[in-house]
Amino acid sequence: MIKIIFLVLFTFTLNHYAISNETNCDEFKKYSSEYFNCKTEIIKDKAISFGKNFVEDTKEYQKKNYEDGKKQIENTKKQIEKTGEKVLKK
Repeated sequence: MIKIIFLVLFTFTLNHYAISNETNCDEFKKYSSEYFNCKTEIIKDKAISFGKNFVEDTKEYQKKNYEDGKKQIENTKKQIEKTGEKVLKK
């Protein structure tokens, strides 16, 4: 029974520290250098994540449009071949 309780408490403790990776700047004085460093770190992390999301969205958009353009070129080639066959039959 003690082993089970210990295991449950240990698991909750690990999960608590693993989940709470957000930085809490409230523990520093408002105008201290540590507070400003903490805030700049948060801003930097948000900017990096925004940049990564922006790049991924842009890549996805370009890939989709490239595939659509490729399909359109293939359809155009087929239409040209059909038109060429019609002209040659006349």
